Amino acid sequence: MKIKQICRLALVLLLTLALALVCACSGNGAEQDPIPGGTEQQTPSGDEKDPSGGEKDPSGSEKDPSGGEKDPSGSEKDPSGGEKDPSGSEKDPSGGEKDPSGEEKDPEPEPVYPEWKGEWVSAIFGGGPFVTGGEKVLSDVKASGFNTIIIWSVHVHNDGTLYLNDDKVCDNGKLVIGQDSLDFWAGLKGEDSSIERIELSVGAGNCTDFEQIKADIQKDGTGKETVLYKNMKLLIEATGADAVNYDDESCYDLDSAVKFGKMCAGMGVKITLCPYVNSDFWGKLAKELGEDVDRVYLQCYSGGQLNDNQYTIWWKIWALSTGLRIIPGYWCGSGIGKCSAATVKSKLSRETDYTTGGFIWYYDDLMKLKSPNSTKDYAAAINDANPHKGEVSSSVSAFWEGEHCVLPEKKRS
Repeated sequence: MKIKQICRLALVLLLTLALALVCACSGNGAEQDPIPGGTEQQTPSGDEKDPSGGEKDPSGSEKDPSGGEKDPSGSEKDPSGGEKDPSGSEKDPSGGEKDPSGEEKDPEPEPVYPEWKGEWVSAIFGGGPFVTGGEKVLSDVKASGFNTIIIWSVHVHNDGTLYLNDDKVCDNGKLVIGQDSLDFWAGLKGEDSSIERIELSVGAGNCTDFEQIKADIQKDGTGKETVLYKNMKLLIEATGADAVNYDDESCYDLDSAVKFGKMCAGMGVKITLCPYVNSDFWGKLAKELGEDVDRVYLQCYSGGQLNDNQYTIWWKIWALSTGLRIIPGYWCGSGIGKCSAATVKSKLSRETDYTTGGFIWYYDDLMKLKSPNSTKDYAAAINDANPHKGEVSSSVSAFWEGEHCVLPEKKRS
């Protein structure tokens, strides 16, 4: 009997406790409005909400539900003050656009074409014929219409001697080249010649000339007493060179390349570049040498075939800091990787806002060809591609207008 009474008492207590818990929960729920359709709740600060759901602070500025403030124009601002445009792109007060990661993007500058400076280059590289070619070669290039001859190639040996191809020309500050070569170089320019400029090209593919220049500079420097200085000065004077051309295809050492360029520039010549790869190096070199560099020849043949029709890419490397245009070059002849004179003209007529002429690689092959791919035909192909040829006059145009020569156009007709 006592056991039954105890059980009934326990059951009554459990029911009483459960009822008390239900009442407590019901009381708490009565203090809050359900979100859908509930009455509006006043914030502790007394901030007011308008019927659209936008919150207004005491100053009257309207805030959206997310807390972003809207100005009277309706432009939405985030709490940091950054304005968002209708596309959702976030802009900071300075006008710079930010990407989703929060980093600020500067607006891209408008492309500016490099300045036209009134110079159209028609150049040709030549090896042995430009050293020991004699009167036949001299007469051909003088009457060609090319305005620039590039003597290729100077090689620097580890004992300090300089070679032009396989011929030793300078040894410890002394010229060891024949008089015929000196007469050839002396006769390149003149009233009866289209040649206005001579360049000496240093280096080549599969050569270590710039590695040797680096070693010489690290060992001895570039002072006037060094063998490198003496020999380069002698060769520049002997050829009548107006510039030293860089054909570095393996070393790419910026420090020694700059020092070598400054050394040569101190002798009164310009520096020209002839890249085919490694655009980062050439861009830095052009910037470091500054006004000492006045031309950039771009190889569009052999290892540089992929540069064909890529003038704008190379131009952007250095033009923004140096203002230089590109002088593309093509290999003369027929066959894979080579171009006829007509093809050279067609290629150089593209994107002339970025170019200032062209060059041909190289005379050793060209002298084996005949019209319509003669020396004069290739020079005319480059000169005819000049979109500014009616704007400027030069010794080349004066040369063609002289009585001693027939214009290529008239000759072909």
